[in-house]
Amino acid sequence: MRKNIDELMSQAAQMLAELGYKPSTVEHYERTWQKVKQWCVERQIAWFGVDEEHQLLEAWGLHENVLSPSSRSMLRHIRTLRSLAEDGSLPAFSQARPEDVPVQFQEVFEAYSSHL
Repeated sequence: MRKNIDELMSQAAQMLAELGYKPSTVEHYERTWQKVKQWCVERQIAWFGVDEEHQLLEAWGLHENVLSPSSRSMLRHIRTLRSLAEDGSLPAFSQARPEDVPVQFQEVFEAYSSHL
């Protein structure tokens, strides 16, 4: 069943909160979503999907290969709505991978890990 932009925003915010996102982070997402909603309202777009996402990114000049950190965040927020609209789930969020312990510290690290 398709959801309108308000339903997507509400469900996405709830899902982020359930995943343990801080309220301030969810609010940051919601600020972007309000801009997306306004863009949709101005164009009389009832449903937000892949085509609408492409139109929005083009209109806002969000080209993946030249994004500032704030634009990357905005893109992630937009893709959250689109992913939820498409398959009912949030996109896989990338997380920083822990770095391997440098060789010169490996022995000390393992001793400390064992101690813990």
